[in-house]
Amino acid sequence: MHKLQNYTNMTGKVISIGNSLGMILPARILKELALTKDSNLELRVEDGKLIVSESTPHKGWAEDAKRLHALNEEELLEDSLDDLNGEWEW
Repeated sequence: MHKLQNYTNMTGKVISIGNSLGMILPARILKELALTKDSNLELRVEDGKLIVSESTPHKGWAEDAKRLHALNEEELLEDSLDDLNGEWEW
């Protein structure tokens, strides 16, 4: 498989998506990075360049939930929500 740094003259396009903007990525980049329609991405800017990498949101949450369930600790969350008396402030 080719490395991305060997690809030259690859371009993307910024498009409107509702009130936001999105970017169309070339198929070769998507394939090289194994990105799919529902891939989560981490975006950052370094030295004026956009750096895009795959992200794993909530990494470890499933394992933590299983561990808490095994310890019967999931009730801690329910108790803390009761303290709000049905009033949520954002």
